[in-house]
Amino acid sequence: GSGPQGPVVRMNLFGGPEVAGRTFVFCIDRSKSMGGAGLGALAASEVELMNALARLTPENRFQIIAYNQQITYFSGTKLIEATRENIEAAGVFLHELAAFGGTAHQDALLAALRMEPEVVFLMTDAGDPYLQPADIRRVTERTEGRASIHTIQFGNGSLQETGFMKILAERNRGHFGYVDMLQSIPGGA
Repeated sequence: GSGPQGPVVRMNLFGGPEVAGRTFVFCIDRSKSMGGAGLGALAASEVELMNALARLTPENRFQIIAYNQQITYFSGTKLIEATRENIEAAGVFLHELAAFGGTAHQDALLAALRMEPEVVFLMTDAGDPYLQPADIRRVTERTEGRASIHTIQFGNGSLQETGFMKILAERNRGHFGYVDMLQSIPGGA
């Protein structure tokens, strides 16, 4: 068949609401501010993503996109089966990611949507360049109502500004979550 197949899986990241789907793309910002010299969110995301991937069955499909000003795919530009081998390889990919450079949120989201997943998670500190209303509209039009986009914003201290992250999630049937990297990170996937 051409549509998503396999069992529906429920997962959450960083203690957020459960999301149900069969196909997932995880977009993780690997810009300099996400690394150990910044928020340390890249390492925290590695742990969360591995917990989430462990919930998938081999019939489910996934992909990981790591992005700064360029996009790096875990394994090609298509969704892949969530086999034990692919999940183990994803762990190596995530562990070896280096944080550097700037950010291109829209490029990563459009790359994710080209794979036609049911669920997209965007994990970033939401730094410059921000998605403008026209960018959000372009991404929303590309989902064609088929994909939900869930956003997770990292920061230090209490949330000051959600900016485009909350709007992007609301317009795409998703949830917005904030992770204060100064606090202990909630577990669970």
